[in-house]
Amino acid sequence: MRRKQSVNLWHIIEDNFDPKKMNGQGSVYTIGNGYFATRGTFEENYFGAKAGTLLYGVFDDIDIGKEELANAPDWLPIKLFVNGERFHMTRV
Repeated sequence: MRRKQSVNLWHIIEDNFDPKKMNGQGSVYTIGNGYFATRGTFEENYFGAKAGTLLYGVFDDIDIGKEELANAPDWLPIKLFVNGERFHMTRV
């Protein structure tokens, strides 16, 4: 099935869930205010998802040849259960 995405000013609408596109879409759905930003990942914490919150001006202090923004604690994960079973978009 071909995935459809439409953009209309401040609205981004997707008509289906494709786990293969999840990490790329995380950048599209990132939200921030100039001081910190959080990648737009699902709260259900899917395997392979690249969640992250970055703080402006805070860098890793590891000598790897380049500085990178440091990840702040991930404040989004939740565990949602429906009728006693853990909710997962791939099982809907």
